[in-house]
Amino acid sequence: MLLVRCLSAYPKKEKLTMNAMLSEALSEIGGLLKQLLDCLTGQDEAKRQQWLTEFKKFLRKEPCWVTNTVQAIVGAIVSYVVDCTVSLEDMIKAGKYDWVNSDITAKWFPVKSTGADEWEFKMFHFDRSITSENAVVGIKADDVTNPWQPASIEHLLTYGKHNPEEQRKYPIVALGSVGEVDGDRRVPYLDEDTRSVASTSAAGTVIGLPTVVSWLFAKSLNPRSLDPLGLSLGNLDTWFEIQILYLHSNVLCRIFSLYIL
Repeated sequence: MLLVRCLSAYPKKEKLTMNAMLSEALSEIGGLLKQLLDCLTGQDEAKRQQWLTEFKKFLRKEPCWVTNTVQAIVGAIVSYVVDCTVSLEDMIKAGKYDWVNSDITAKWFPVKSTGADEWEFKMFHFDRSITSENAVVGIKADDVTNPWQPASIEHLLTYGKHNPEEQRKYPIVALGSVGEVDGDRRVPYLDEDTRSVASTSAAGTVIGLPTVVSWLFAKSLNPRSLDPLGLSLGNLDTWFEIQILYLHSNVLCRIFSLYIL
């Protein structure tokens, strides 16, 4: 009844447009609901239980349809000193790479850490194609109490320096450094074909790389080295929360000033 009253307040032409939009939306929702019910009540018991489990996660606002069990762990946990007292250029030279992409500069991929501190490193890979966002969620589940964080450019170059032959097995990607290169969000990685440092698109799956890549993650053994806001690719929620709080505070201040005046 309320919907009818609202629609009656609009001219005939606008009502027809809104009716068409409403009909299209209801049709799409109806189709999705039917598909969901078919999956939840299907004949295959294993698939039905899987859908039921993932749907419950969705209702609880938990990550769903994400493989949190890492299929393979490449190598063991190792620790190295990440020396950020030197420039990015010197870090690259120390790795003695065969080739370096011109995108890999301090302008696009600035060093985030400070000082010279010890970090733990661990590499992961999945046996299937996976988005970078889901990779972050799955890898963080490897240690819930003290999650691994996506490696930044300084971690990638430090690891490459100490493990010069490791990247010849598979590309090693660092999701913690995202640079805007010519309008495209890109992340650095160590290439496997030639022992080089390059960058690739950060959107969704890591574009231009084979299905099996190695994801480099790190933990600081010195708390002051951590990014205080956690603004890596896997922690963008913190940035959005800060922006929302900022907007809310501005709105409240304006309302309060109008009330006083």
